Amino acid sequence: MSDACMVVHKKLDTLPMFKFPFNKKLLPINGIYFFYESGEHWGHGGSMQRVVHVDSHIDGRLAEEIESHFGKDFGSVHLTKSMHKALSSKRELSEKKFIGMMKEHLSFRFLVIDKKPQSSDTVEYLAGVLSNCLYCIPSRDWAGNLSKVKKVRESGMWKVPEGKHTMTKRDEIAFDKALEDTYKWLEKKGILAPVLRY
Repeated sequence: MSDACMVVHKKLDTLPMFKFPFNKKLLPINGIYFFYESGEHWGHGGSMQRVVHVDSHIDGRLAEEIESHFGKDFGSVHLTKSMHKALSSKRELSEKKFIGMMKEHLSFRFLVIDKKPQSSDTVEYLAGVLSNCLYCIPSRDWAGNLSKVKKVRESGMWKVPEGKHTMTKRDEIAFDKALEDTYKWLEKKGILAPVLRY
């Protein structure tokens, strides 16, 4: 499980990282997105950032979905809704200040993927692999430590799938295919040089 987590992080690290503000035209209409929080690092050596949330949007509005994390609609998406609830349990936090924190501390990557069943399966096993890693533990200052949900505190992930998930060969092939499709999409947009590979 932990080896699979390291592989997933390394492969995702070949993709460009986005922060707010971002150009929505540089995002696909459908895909899987991975959020990172500043100060949170993986546990496999070095200071690579670790994924804290995995989700997908396959209804043609991926950019709008991601944008909602950084505005007044933050309560409509799982990640920022959970973060606001956890942080507000410790101190009073205005909406304006919270949104400012999200813009400063959150960043994301994405995979281009269009098929809903495929995206759901991929999100489930990736989230399972990342949340069950023995080495990628949350930092002392991670906002999720204030969550009332035990699985969040223990896993270092804001959304934890039921049960344990391992990455099968079929899962790995699907993940690599999504990576290749994403490389091609990014190359067409002029974002990623074609020589960049994992």
